[in-house]
Amino acid sequence: LPTYVERHESGLAVMAAPSTPDGGSSITEATVRQLLDTASRGYRYVVVDAGSGLDARSEAVLRRATDVVIVVTPEFPALKAVHSLRDLLAGSGVELGETSFVLNQIFAREMLRLRDIEEALDSKIALTIPYDAFAFLKSVNEGVPVVLGAPRSGAAEQLFRLATRITGGEASAAPAERRSKGLGSLFGRG
Repeated sequence: LPTYVERHESGLAVMAAPSTPDGGSSITEATVRQLLDTASRGYRYVVVDAGSGLDARSEAVLRRATDVVIVVTPEFPALKAVHSLRDLLAGSGVELGETSFVLNQIFAREMLRLRDIEEALDSKIALTIPYDAFAFLKSVNEGVPVVLGAPRSGAAEQLFRLATRITGGEASAAPAERRSKGLGSLFGRG
């Protein structure tokens, strides 16, 4: 596995998604299960971006997950999609691990109140990533994660909190201290 991952300067081992849309077509559910088995033996933490679609591969990931983070945006179609996901998973017998909902405030103005979102989800929001046009645009345009490009931003602060929540670590005040505790492995889109 170490020959297939890229090492990030933060210490993360990253296996990015294929560079072309059809690049993942040969990856099967069995391949995903084997990759997860191998990664879980070699790394303390394995983080998987399971994407926004549901198929046998993403179900294999969800069946193995001990912690599931579902990112929602404050808009009705996103909330409906979460309900559809829950119904579909319940119908197929997939039980989710410890599930946290993270609200990604992608709009400059509040579109829906937190109370209304929690009511629609019938769940509490674990944390909110605040809107920060500059930090996110900088991140996308420079290809640098928000936690590195704008480590003192509110968005980076919340992302650090999410990482410490998942890893069971203590949240510290200085981003550099938190960064040194980084996740052992990251699998997702590149």
